[in-house]
Amino acid sequence: MDFVNFTAGKDDDNRRLDVLVRKFLKEESLTQLYKSIRNGFIKVNGQKKEGKYRVLEGDNISFASFLIKNQNTKEVEKHADAKDFPTLDKKIIILRTDDFLFLNKPYDIPVQKANKNDLSLDSLVENGRKITEEAKSLAFKTGPLHRLDRLTTGLIAFSQSLQGARWFSAVIKNCLAKKTYFALVQGKMTKEYFWQDRISRQKITDKGFHTVSVNSKIDEGKISYTKAKPLGTGSYKGLDVTLVKFEILTGRTHQIRATSSSHGYPLLDDTAYGAKKIDSRQKLYLHSYSLDLPKNDFALPETIIAPLNEEFLKMVELSLINWNGKL
Repeated sequence: MDFVNFTAGKDDDNRRLDVLVRKFLKEESLTQLYKSIRNGFIKVNGQKKEGKYRVLEGDNISFASFLIKNQNTKEVEKHADAKDFPTLDKKIIILRTDDFLFLNKPYDIPVQKANKNDLSLDSLVENGRKITEEAKSLAFKTGPLHRLDRLTTGLIAFSQSLQGARWFSAVIKNCLAKKTYFALVQGKMTKEYFWQDRISRQKITDKGFHTVSVNSKIDEGKISYTKAKPLGTGSYKGLDVTLVKFEILTGRTHQIRATSSSHGYPLLDDTAYGAKKIDSRQKLYLHSYSLDLPKNDFALPETIIAPLNEEFLKMVELSLINWNGKL
Protein backbone atom coordinates (compact mmCIF):
# COMPACT_ATOMS: atom_id res chain seq x y z
CA MET A 1 0.00 0.00 0.00
CA ASP A 2 1.28 3.46 -0.91
CA PHE A 3 1.49 6.14 1.76
CA VAL A 4 1.87 9.92 1.64
CA ASN A 5 4.16 11.19 4.38
CA PHE A 6 4.12 14.42 6.34
CA THR A 7 6.41 15.66 9.08
CA ALA A 8 4.73 17.18 12.12
CA GLY A 9 5.72 20.82 12.61
CA LYS A 10 5.73 23.18 15.56
CA ASP A 11 2.02 23.87 15.20
CA ASP A 12 1.30 20.13 15.45
CA ASP A 13 3.26 19.47 18.66
CA ASN A 14 1.27 17.96 21.57
CA ARG A 15 -1.97 17.69 19.57
CA ARG A 16 -4.03 14.49 19.73
CA LEU A 17 -3.62 12.39 16.62
CA ASP A 18 -7.37 12.12 16.01
CA VAL A 19 -7.87 15.88 16.36
CA LEU A 20 -4.94 16.60 14.08
CA VAL A 21 -5.95 14.28 11.26
CA ARG A 22 -9.54 15.48 11.55
CA LYS A 23 -8.32 18.93 10.54
CA PHE A 24 -6.57 17.37 7.58
CA LEU A 25 -9.19 14.87 6.40
CA LYS A 26 -12.26 17.07 6.54
CA GLU A 27 -14.14 15.05 3.93
CA GLU A 28 -14.01 11.84 6.00
CA SER A 29 -16.68 10.99 8.53
CA LEU A 30 -15.59 10.51 12.15
CA THR A 31 -16.44 6.81 11.88
CA GLN A 32 -14.23 6.36 8.83
CA LEU A 33 -11.45 8.44 10.36
CA TYR A 34 -11.22 6.30 13.52
CA LYS A 35 -11.48 3.16 11.42
CA SER A 36 -8.52 4.36 9.35
CA ILE A 37 -6.48 4.92 12.52
CA ARG A 38 -7.37 1.48 13.94
CA ASN A 39 -6.62 -0.30 10.64
CA GLY A 40 -3.23 1.33 10.23
CA PHE A 41 -4.17 3.50 7.25
CA ILE A 42 -2.85 6.39 9.32
CA LYS A 43 0.47 5.74 11.05
CA VAL A 44 2.98 7.64 13.18
CA ASN A 45 6.63 6.87 12.54
CA GLY A 46 5.57 3.75 10.67
CA GLN A 47 3.52 2.35 13.56
CA LYS A 48 -0.15 2.19 14.50
CA LYS A 49 -1.17 4.63 17.21
CA GLU A 50 -4.37 5.26 19.12
CA GLY A 51 -6.37 8.37 18.41
CA LYS A 52 -5.41 9.82 21.78
CA TYR A 53 -1.68 9.69 20.96
CA ARG A 54 0.00 13.07 21.44
CA VAL A 55 1.91 14.02 18.29
CA LEU A 56 5.43 15.39 18.68
CA GLU A 57 7.20 17.86 16.45
CA GLY A 58 9.23 15.85 13.96
CA ASP A 59 6.92 12.82 13.97
CA ASN A 60 6.40 11.26 10.56
CA ILE A 61 2.67 10.90 9.92
CA SER A 62 1.71 8.63 7.04
CA PHE A 63 -1.66 8.57 5.27
CA ALA A 64 -2.72 5.79 2.94
CA SER A 65 -2.68 7.41 -0.49
CA PHE A 66 -6.34 6.61 -1.16
CA LEU A 67 -7.34 8.83 1.79
CA ILE A 68 -5.54 11.80 0.27
CA LYS A 69 -6.92 11.11 -3.20
CA ASN A 70 -10.44 10.83 -1.78
CA GLN A 71 -10.11 14.30 -0.29
CA ASN A 72 -9.18 15.86 -3.60
CA THR A 73 -11.64 13.80 -5.65
CA LYS A 74 -14.63 14.67 -3.47
CA GLU A 75 -13.82 18.36 -3.72
CA VAL A 76 -13.64 18.15 -7.51
CA GLU A 77 -16.82 16.06 -7.78
CA LYS A 78 -18.78 18.81 -6.04
CA HIS A 79 -18.04 21.01 -9.02
CA ALA A 80 -18.16 18.45 -11.82
CA ASP A 81 -20.55 20.63 -13.83
CA ALA A 82 -18.26 23.67 -13.73
CA LYS A 83 -16.79 24.45 -17.14
CA ASP A 84 -13.60 26.27 -18.11
CA PHE A 85 -12.62 26.79 -14.48
CA PRO A 86 -8.87 27.55 -14.42
CA THR A 87 -6.71 25.14 -12.51
CA LEU A 88 -3.86 26.16 -10.30
CA ASP A 89 -1.07 25.67 -12.84
CA LYS A 90 2.16 27.34 -13.87
CA LYS A 91 0.30 29.95 -15.90
CA ILE A 92 -0.95 31.75 -12.81
CA ILE A 93 1.92 30.99 -10.42
CA ILE A 94 4.27 33.97 -10.15
CA LEU A 95 6.48 32.89 -7.27
CA ARG A 96 6.48 29.94 -4.87
CA THR A 97 8.72 29.66 -1.80
CA ASP A 98 8.61 27.60 1.39
CA ASP A 99 6.70 30.45 3.06
CA PHE A 100 4.68 32.15 0.31
CA LEU A 101 2.78 31.55 -2.91
CA PHE A 102 2.10 34.50 -5.23
CA LEU A 103 -0.52 34.07 -7.95
CA ASN A 104 -1.86 36.11 -10.86
CA LYS A 105 -5.56 35.81 -10.05
CA PRO A 106 -7.87 35.23 -13.04
CA TYR A 107 -11.04 37.25 -13.59
CA ASP A 108 -14.32 36.20 -11.94
CA ILE A 109 -12.73 33.67 -9.57
CA PRO A 110 -13.34 34.15 -5.82
CA VAL A 111 -10.30 34.10 -3.56
CA GLN A 112 -12.41 32.52 -0.83
CA LYS A 113 -15.77 30.78 -0.97
CA ALA A 114 -18.77 33.09 -0.90
CA ASN A 115 -21.11 30.13 -1.26
CA LYS A 116 -20.75 26.54 -0.10
CA ASN A 117 -20.38 25.16 -3.61
CA ASP A 118 -17.82 27.70 -4.86
CA LEU A 119 -14.52 26.33 -6.07
CA SER A 120 -12.17 29.11 -5.00
CA LEU A 121 -8.48 29.89 -5.20
CA ASP A 122 -7.90 29.09 -1.54
CA SER A 123 -9.46 25.62 -1.92
CA LEU A 124 -7.32 24.91 -5.00
CA VAL A 125 -4.18 26.01 -3.17
CA GLU A 126 -5.01 23.95 -0.09
CA ASN A 127 -5.92 20.87 -2.13
CA GLY A 128 -2.66 21.10 -4.01
CA ARG A 129 -0.79 21.35 -0.74
CA LYS A 130 -2.50 18.24 0.64
CA ILE A 131 -1.43 15.95 -2.18
CA THR A 132 2.24 16.90 -2.01
CA GLU A 133 4.92 16.37 0.60
CA GLU A 134 5.62 20.09 0.88
CA ALA A 135 3.41 20.73 3.90
CA LYS A 136 5.37 21.56 7.03
CA SER A 137 2.44 21.26 9.35
CA LEU A 138 -0.83 19.33 9.35
CA ALA A 139 -2.48 21.88 11.67
CA PHE A 140 -1.43 24.87 9.60
CA LYS A 141 -3.77 25.72 6.73
CA THR A 142 -2.65 27.94 3.90
CA GLY A 143 -4.78 30.96 3.10
CA PRO A 144 -4.85 34.35 1.34
CA LEU A 145 -2.84 37.08 3.05
CA HIS A 146 -4.89 39.97 1.69
CA ARG A 147 -8.15 40.56 -0.20
CA LEU A 148 -9.09 40.86 -3.85
CA ASP A 149 -12.65 41.14 -5.12
CA ARG A 150 -14.00 38.34 -7.29
CA LEU A 151 -13.92 40.58 -10.37
CA THR A 152 -10.46 42.02 -9.66
CA THR A 153 -7.49 40.36 -11.35
CA GLY A 154 -3.82 40.24 -10.50
CA LEU A 155 -1.40 39.70 -7.66
CA ILE A 156 -2.58 37.76 -4.63
CA ALA A 157 -0.39 36.26 -1.90
CA PHE A 158 -1.01 33.02 0.00
CA SER A 159 0.72 31.80 3.14
CA GLN A 160 2.71 28.58 3.09
CA SER A 161 3.97 28.75 6.68
CA LEU A 162 2.85 30.26 9.97
CA GLN A 163 6.06 32.29 10.26
CA GLY A 164 5.57 33.78 6.81
CA ALA A 165 1.91 34.54 7.49
CA ARG A 166 2.75 36.43 10.68
CA TRP A 167 5.46 38.49 8.97
CA PHE A 168 3.26 39.42 6.01
CA SER A 169 0.32 40.34 8.25
CA ALA A 170 2.57 42.67 10.27
CA VAL A 171 3.84 44.31 7.06
CA ILE A 172 0.30 44.98 5.86
CA LYS A 173 -0.93 46.12 9.27
CA ASN A 174 1.91 48.64 9.62
CA CYS A 175 1.50 49.91 6.02
CA LEU A 176 5.04 48.84 5.07
CA ALA A 177 4.00 47.46 1.67
CA LYS A 178 3.09 49.53 -1.37
CA LYS A 179 0.36 48.12 -3.61
CA THR A 180 0.05 49.27 -7.21
CA TYR A 181 -3.06 48.71 -9.32
CA PHE A 182 -4.07 49.59 -12.85
CA ALA A 183 -7.66 50.39 -13.75
CA LEU A 184 -9.80 51.73 -16.55
CA VAL A 185 -12.03 54.49 -15.21
CA GLN A 186 -14.98 56.34 -16.65
CA GLY A 187 -14.16 59.98 -17.37
CA LYS A 188 -11.18 61.97 -18.57
CA MET A 189 -8.59 62.29 -15.81
CA THR A 190 -5.94 64.85 -16.81
CA LYS A 191 -3.84 65.27 -13.66
CA GLU A 192 -2.48 63.30 -10.71
CA TYR A 193 -4.37 63.15 -7.43
CA PHE A 194 -3.67 62.20 -3.83
CA TRP A 195 -6.90 61.36 -2.05
CA GLN A 196 -7.24 61.15 1.72
CA ASP A 197 -10.67 59.81 2.57
CA ARG A 198 -12.69 58.11 5.27
CA ILE A 199 -14.32 54.81 4.33
CA SER A 200 -17.29 53.62 6.33
CA ARG A 201 -18.31 50.02 6.87
CA GLN A 202 -20.04 47.89 4.29
CA LYS A 203 -23.67 48.26 3.37
CA ILE A 204 -25.94 46.26 1.08
CA THR A 205 -27.70 48.02 -1.80
CA ASP A 206 -31.20 47.19 -3.03
CA LYS A 207 -29.56 44.98 -5.68
CA GLY A 208 -27.70 42.92 -3.09
CA PHE A 209 -24.23 44.44 -3.67
CA HIS A 210 -21.85 44.88 -0.75
CA THR A 211 -20.48 48.42 -0.96
CA VAL A 212 -18.77 50.99 1.26
CA SER A 213 -19.27 54.71 1.73
CA VAL A 214 -16.70 57.50 1.41
CA ASN A 215 -17.14 60.58 3.59
CA SER A 216 -15.17 63.57 4.84
CA LYS A 217 -16.15 63.37 8.52
CA ILE A 218 -13.05 63.02 10.67
CA ASP A 219 -14.71 60.86 13.31
CA GLU A 220 -16.36 58.36 10.95
CA GLY A 221 -14.89 55.40 9.09
CA LYS A 222 -11.30 54.34 8.52
CA ILE A 223 -8.78 56.58 6.83
CA SER A 224 -7.51 55.67 3.37
CA TYR A 225 -4.69 57.05 1.21
CA THR A 226 -4.87 56.71 -2.57
CA LYS A 227 -2.65 58.06 -5.34
CA ALA A 228 -4.11 58.25 -8.86
CA LYS A 229 -1.97 58.92 -11.94
CA PRO A 230 -3.50 59.02 -15.44
CA LEU A 231 -1.43 57.17 -18.07
CA GLY A 232 -3.58 57.77 -21.13
CA THR A 233 -7.08 58.71 -22.26
CA GLY A 234 -9.49 57.51 -24.92
CA SER A 235 -13.12 56.53 -25.41
CA TYR A 236 -15.28 53.44 -25.62
CA LYS A 237 -18.52 53.74 -27.58
CA GLY A 238 -18.61 57.48 -26.93
CA LEU A 239 -17.73 57.21 -23.23
CA ASP A 240 -14.53 58.91 -22.02
CA VAL A 241 -12.08 56.38 -20.56
CA THR A 242 -8.77 56.82 -18.71
CA LEU A 243 -6.08 54.28 -17.91
CA VAL A 244 -5.03 55.04 -14.33
CA LYS A 245 -2.21 53.85 -12.10
CA PHE A 246 -3.34 53.63 -8.47
CA GLU A 247 -1.05 53.33 -5.47
CA ILE A 248 -2.60 52.56 -2.10
CA LEU A 249 -0.89 52.71 1.27
CA THR A 250 -3.96 51.37 3.07
CA GLY A 251 -6.02 48.31 2.22
CA ARG A 252 -9.63 49.25 2.88
CA THR A 253 -12.51 47.25 1.45
CA HIS A 254 -13.29 48.49 -2.10
CA GLN A 255 -10.84 51.36 -1.53
CA ILE A 256 -10.03 52.10 -5.18
CA ARG A 257 -13.58 51.50 -6.42
CA ALA A 258 -15.19 53.68 -3.74
CA THR A 259 -12.71 56.56 -3.58
CA SER A 260 -12.24 56.89 -7.33
CA SER A 261 -16.00 57.02 -7.79
CA SER A 262 -16.45 59.56 -5.01
CA HIS A 263 -14.00 61.88 -6.80
CA GLY A 264 -15.82 61.61 -10.11
CA TYR A 265 -14.05 58.68 -11.77
CA PRO A 266 -15.94 55.41 -11.22
CA LEU A 267 -14.25 52.34 -12.61
CA LEU A 268 -15.43 51.38 -16.08
CA ASP A 269 -18.67 49.36 -15.93
CA ASP A 270 -18.64 49.40 -12.11
CA THR A 271 -22.37 50.03 -11.81
CA ALA A 272 -22.31 49.32 -8.06
CA TYR A 273 -20.39 52.60 -7.68
CA GLY A 274 -22.20 54.75 -10.22
CA ALA A 275 -20.58 53.87 -13.55
CA LYS A 276 -22.63 53.49 -16.72
CA LYS A 277 -23.42 50.00 -17.94
CA ILE A 278 -21.38 49.02 -21.01
CA ASP A 279 -21.14 45.97 -23.24
CA SER A 280 -17.81 44.28 -22.40
CA ARG A 281 -16.42 40.83 -21.63
CA GLN A 282 -15.32 41.89 -18.13
CA LYS A 283 -17.51 43.81 -15.72
CA LEU A 284 -14.59 45.48 -13.98
CA TYR A 285 -11.14 46.43 -15.20
CA LEU A 286 -9.09 46.58 -12.02
CA HIS A 287 -5.77 44.74 -11.83
CA SER A 288 -3.47 44.27 -8.83
CA TYR A 289 -0.15 44.81 -10.60
CA SER A 290 2.67 44.91 -8.07
CA LEU A 291 3.65 44.71 -4.43
CA ASP A 292 6.69 46.47 -2.99
CA LEU A 293 7.96 44.77 0.17
CA PRO A 294 10.49 45.81 2.82
CA LYS A 295 13.77 43.96 3.26
CA ASN A 296 13.14 40.52 4.69
CA ASP A 297 14.65 37.20 5.72
CA PHE A 298 12.43 35.18 3.36
CA ALA A 299 14.46 35.80 0.19
CA LEU A 300 11.53 37.70 -1.33
CA PRO A 301 12.35 40.31 -3.99
CA GLU A 302 11.64 43.94 -3.22
CA THR A 303 8.99 44.05 -5.96
CA ILE A 304 6.68 41.28 -7.18
CA ILE A 305 4.72 41.86 -10.41
CA ALA A 306 1.64 40.26 -11.98
CA PRO A 307 1.40 41.16 -15.69
CA LEU A 308 -1.84 42.60 -17.06
CA ASN A 309 -4.22 39.99 -18.45
CA GLU A 310 -5.20 39.69 -22.10
CA GLU A 311 -8.75 41.01 -21.70
CA PHE A 312 -7.52 44.13 -19.91
CA LEU A 313 -5.05 44.88 -22.71
CA LYS A 314 -7.73 44.25 -25.34
CA MET A 315 -10.03 46.81 -23.71
CA VAL A 316 -7.16 49.32 -23.66
CA GLU A 317 -6.83 48.83 -27.42
CA LEU A 318 -10.58 49.02 -28.02
CA SER A 319 -10.71 52.27 -26.05
CA LEU A 320 -7.98 53.77 -28.26
CA ILE A 321 -6.08 54.76 -25.15
CA ASN A 322 -3.41 57.36 -25.93
CA TRP A 323 -0.78 55.48 -23.95
CA ASN A 324 2.93 54.97 -24.53
CA GLY A 325 2.88 51.44 -23.09
CA LYS A 326 4.92 52.33 -20.00
CA LEU A 327 3.62 51.29 -16.60
